[in-house]
Amino acid sequence: MKHFVARMVVIGALGASYFEVGTAFAEGPRANDTVSAQLFFERGRDAAARNDPAEACRNFEESLRLDFAVGTLFNLANCEEQLGRLASAWQHLREGIDRLDANDPRRAQAAASAKTLEAQLPRLDVRLAAGASGQVLRDGVELEGLSLGSPLPVNPGVHVVTVRAEGRADARYEVTLAKGEQRSLVVAPGLLKGGPDATETKKTHPALRTTAWVTGGVGVAGLGLGLVTGALALDKSKVVDGHCDANHTCDGDGLDALDSAKSMATISTISITAGAALLATGVVLWFVSKPTVDRERAAVTGSPALVRF
Repeated sequence: MKHFVARMVVIGALGASYFEVGTAFAEGPRANDTVSAQLFFERGRDAAARNDPAEACRNFEESLRLDFAVGTLFNLANCEEQLGRLASAWQHLREGIDRLDANDPRRAQAAASAKTLEAQLPRLDVRLAAGASGQVLRDGVELEGLSLGSPLPVNPGVHVVTVRAEGRADARYEVTLAKGEQRSLVVAPGLLKGGPDATETKKTHPALRTTAWVTGGVGVAGLGLGLVTGALALDKSKVVDGHCDANHTCDGDGLDALDSAKSMATISTISITAGAALLATGVVLWFVSKPTVDRERAAVTGSPALVRF
């Protein structure tokens, strides 16, 4: 914090008094309350002397809101630097420099401070994924046009990027940058609304479905053949019973019936076994060939595509 006090002494050379610039640099509608603005300026200087940059910034911001002064802006930039808000401090220094007369002695000191800060600025390049569209906001500020895909200066710390698109949920990304770090963040809209995942596109499998029908049909035919030949085998068994004795001695008709019964039983067993297998295969193929759902998945929070420069 000693550094903070020392910096405030330097800032004194840049803008020690609120009134030294006055309202000549005012832009847009302001409260234009110079008395109250001076009060908050002095409170900010007191807070700076107490090594309290957060309180100093709050008072300098209020002073600027009430009435603009370059000296106040330089003091605000200093306390923002102490709080780690490097991009904000750099921006305010540059704004103050632009407002000063070319011969103003404060320009050189402010320019040197801005140059030192610029070398420490983190930069974040946010761009939409190929083929994606939507509104992109970084920390609530919309990025469009040349702002997308450009490495822009930001404060160190956590930044939130949100992508909004009609019909889709907002996609939220968080990225943390350290002092001087540069990254690129590729983003995309969130998932489609109205579904658990996203776009649902039904895909049919006509060839597989035809195979299921054919296989199942053959299986049913096999079962039918097995049942018919099984019934014929039973009929032949009855003939065998009438033409063979207990010792299995048969006359000519009995022997013919016995041979037929064995053949029919064999055919029935094979047909039923194969038919059942084919029918089961057909059923499986039928369910596999049902229309499937293709789900389009979009980028989600927590998995940003980060690339270091």
